Amino acid sequence: MLIDGRTLKAEDRLTTDVCIVGAGAAGLTLAQALEGTATAVMLLDSGSFRSEPSTQSLAEGTAEHSPYPFSESRARCFGGSTTRWSGACVPLDASDFQAKAWLPYSGWPFERTELLPYYRQAQQVFGLPETLPPLPKDSPFQQSPVETKWVAFSQPLDLGRKYRQQILRSRNVTLVTHANVAQLVPDEHQCRVVRIEIKGPDGEAFAIAPQRVILATGGIENARLLLASNCPNGLGNQHDLVGRFFMEHYLKSVGILPIGQQRAACLFTDLRPLGQTFGLGTFGLTDDRRDREQLLNLHVRGYRYSLLEDTAAVIAAKQMLRDPAKAPSLWRNLTPDSWQILPRYAGWHLWNKVNKQAQFSHLRLQAWMEQEPDPNNRVTLSSVRDRAGQPQAHLTLRFSQKMWDGAVRSLQQLDQALRQRGLGPLEYDAARIQHLASYDKIGLHHMGTTRMHQSPRQGVVDADCRVHGMANLYVAGSSVFPTGGAANPTLTIAALALRLAEHIGTKAPSRHLS
Repeated sequence: MLIDGRTLKAEDRLTTDVCIVGAGAAGLTLAQALEGTATAVMLLDSGSFRSEPSTQSLAEGTAEHSPYPFSESRARCFGGSTTRWSGACVPLDASDFQAKAWLPYSGWPFERTELLPYYRQAQQVFGLPETLPPLPKDSPFQQSPVETKWVAFSQPLDLGRKYRQQILRSRNVTLVTHANVAQLVPDEHQCRVVRIEIKGPDGEAFAIAPQRVILATGGIENARLLLASNCPNGLGNQHDLVGRFFMEHYLKSVGILPIGQQRAACLFTDLRPLGQTFGLGTFGLTDDRRDREQLLNLHVRGYRYSLLEDTAAVIAAKQMLRDPAKAPSLWRNLTPDSWQILPRYAGWHLWNKVNKQAQFSHLRLQAWMEQEPDPNNRVTLSSVRDRAGQPQAHLTLRFSQKMWDGAVRSLQQLDQALRQRGLGPLEYDAARIQHLASYDKIGLHHMGTTRMHQSPRQGVVDADCRVHGMANLYVAGSSVFPTGGAANPTLTIAALALRLAEHIGTKAPSRHLS
């Protein structure tokens, strides 16, 4: 069933058993899991089936230190960020769930084994085979303390497209588009949500009275909604934890690796068939080695590399492409040799793009780096208001020296291990690889702002993702991650959503909308 929120009036009051706020990876996984049950579900999306500028502008925010791509990292439309992601699906490592004495605020309230059945279900959501093929045991990247795992790519990418017809035809799930939530209104005791107020950028307003509420709007917006809701410090924020512990993944070019065994290296550069989809390898240190050395998680992905990219000519040409304004000065500095080097590099690059059998001698390594949980990295409310009159999110984010130093120590460990396997040496000196900084970026993975912990003094939600002190309010998505590991979060988001759907399905009242 479909309702366009723009057709509703202020006096309209909708009711439902379960209201899911957000139709992205978490919200759609929840909705399709509850579809066909006796539970009446209302799924809210602030936009519609394609991106609309007026709605997307509501994703903007402000930042404390350097600018942050708020709008680029979130999509306010049906399907959410799955309409613009790479599709990379990687489970968290077992050690990511464990409390570590050397890492403050680490540890989930359950082990990875708790999520394993939900990971298998989540792989089906993303069109992945239930069991991934074994990795080659003779690979130098699969011998302790180095290990390889799969990065599988979702088919299809857009969950909105996958589940649209199922949701629209459902008898128990109602999709409400153009339903931008302004705040959650609690009862007089502030222990349960009694009303959800909707306020759109064009003035539309109405309310929903749910039995249960699940926030599934992402790691920034989940915190913003709780903070903006109708109580002195925000819902679930009695210990000033909502919005704290914001975590990102930093994606950094960390080295150049000469390879003597190209066959093993191709696992990281060439897509391999995995059932109906494809995958690549990623490698890093084993859990035991990281824990022994007290290292944050770090996964490395490899890309074909030519030493021609080290030359001044290619470096200058890439700078011109990134910043055309610099082209005149860079152009004048090109030497006669440059006109021989540039065609050679262009030819090598094109040939290696189209031909898997093309020869290459080096890998450029890019690391997915874990950021430790830090209460000073946080989402708060900005003094700037959006088009709907609501305060924007304000982000404070800094990457610590602990993270940077740990990355160098991880590379030292990898270098030593790979040399023993006949590869390398790994060139990771900062000055040597400075020209690769143009590949560096952040992952746009928003985690930790409503972290999970059994104690309300250390977390916003409990092990069932219910907000502490609130009888009927739950949170889905990566905002509940206590730690972020080094894996793309979407597969874990879906696994947690399926686990929550199972919990809600056994707890929610059984009645349909009238």
